[in-house]
Amino acid sequence: MPLPEHTVKIAKFQVNRWLTTNQDWWLLLDNVEDLTVVRDFVHKIIDLSSKSMDIYFTKYLQYRAKTRGFDLTILEEILRYSLERYHDIETRRSLMVGKHRNTLVLILYEKENSVIIPVTVHVTTRQQIKFRLQTGRFTYESTSLF
Repeated sequence: MPLPEHTVKIAKFQVNRWLTTNQDWWLLLDNVEDLTVVRDFVHKIIDLSSKSMDIYFTKYLQYRAKTRGFDLTILEEILRYSLERYHDIETRRSLMVGKHRNTLVLILYEKENSVIIPVTVHVTTRQQIKFRLQTGRFTYESTSLF
């Protein structure tokens, strides 16, 4: 049974107030299968941080995106707002995972000061990500990129 609308509004207000008035906290999202459910709660915080970041698409990545049918606008949204971030032990690069239309993609990137430079983009599956986590190739990265 869904909560009454006024109860949800009060809860959102209280959570947002607490998050914006307190410092040095971690937000852990455990067993969240659909990130859109919690996006309203964390979007404001991520949005404030990500606006200060510039994303530089190299000519190579622009070419790769075009030839493989990736929309740079969607890739930029993944880079700005994805909560699913890992570190690849073998390549020593950071990566983000997100949905590009109906396809799950993995974007390897480098970060220099306030600039994100995507290196490459690949189609992936949950099974591949899970396997790389289990074997230790991927480790979880903090959601605070900024």
